[in-house]
Amino acid sequence: MKYKIEKNTVQETLILPLYSRKLCTELYPNLYRDETAVRLIDEIDYDFSEAEKNSRSLMQRFGALEVAMRQNDLAFEVQAYLKTHPCAAVVNLGCGLDNTGRACDNGRCKIYNLDFPDVIALRQQLLPAGEREQNIPRDLKDPAWFDKIDASGGAVFFASGVFYYFLTEQVRELVQGMADAFPGGVLVFDAANRTAVKMIAPAAAADARKVLLPAINADDDYKSVFAEIRSVFAPAPVQTQDEQLRQYLPAVNMSVWSTPAPEPTPTPTPKPAAGGYILPDSTTRRLTQADVAGLTWEQCCLARNEIYARHGRIFQTPQIAAYFEAQSWYHGTVPGASFDNNTLSPIEHANADFLTSYENATWGHSYY
Repeated sequence: MKYKIEKNTVQETLILPLYSRKLCTELYPNLYRDETAVRLIDEIDYDFSEAEKNSRSLMQRFGALEVAMRQNDLAFEVQAYLKTHPCAAVVNLGCGLDNTGRACDNGRCKIYNLDFPDVIALRQQLLPAGEREQNIPRDLKDPAWFDKIDASGGAVFFASGVFYYFLTEQVRELVQGMADAFPGGVLVFDAANRTAVKMIAPAAAADARKVLLPAINADDDYKSVFAEIRSVFAPAPVQTQDEQLRQYLPAVNMSVWSTPAPEPTPTPTPKPAAGGYILPDSTTRRLTQADVAGLTWEQCCLARNEIYARHGRIFQTPQIAAYFEAQSWYHGTVPGASFDNNTLSPIEHANADFLTSYENATWGHSYY
């Protein structure tokens, strides 16, 4: 059975990105693959003749490649977040027929796909929700959907080609509402300048003179709005899978924003756990989110260095050195410059990496 999509409907807006992902899969299989998009195109009753004709042009192929790389970048950021928040909520804002959430599934996260009711109705037929997955039929601008998200294990939200259709004030309200409802959450989105919007979403550009699309070469009006969003969501370092390709996308930009965690009050001498260690088991078993949930920023930093201190490493940072010199079990014998990281066991290596990732994800950088 094929599912019919009429022209000039909200559902039709799903076709272009879906077809672009299918086209890129066929043209550049070594760079990008989305078998779901290929399958769905075959299951949809729609006149693709114009899209097929346009696909022969270099501009259309470049556009398809941009859509594909956008999805790659989004997936990269979601997967990076899940490394430190494995049980997080993964929320696809304006999901359409995109399968990124499921592609990033680590077997423990909770996946939410959010879009207009008629879009979700189609999605339920073509991409019914799987295990730990919900398709939510809500207008993104209606904050009622906040209550549907279980963010107890963290939350990463991503929006692909969505904010082109929003007015400035709508984005302000949405981002502020999300920041209030999901402290510590991360928002990943793509943005374009006005020139690109006229190409991507001409109707939205015509209806809204001030679409919020902060981007490269944005004018002062865009920058002022971006500064307002910055006050709610702080920018995190953006990592793209193809920086060389990014140089050829002057009108499109990927941004990752996270709600800033409050600066903790410094604790001059954190109290170690029983036995004199902050994390007594860090050398014998893999640490989990539960082990570090109650630590302060400084304690997390010291717990990571505690792994090295057990092997006699001498620290140059005065605060770290003073802390360990006050511990009865510590005997510094190896200067930091001479310390061999191979001294650490595989479990210790994994825990040191875990603590580093957790500290960066939670507070943005090391305490010391």
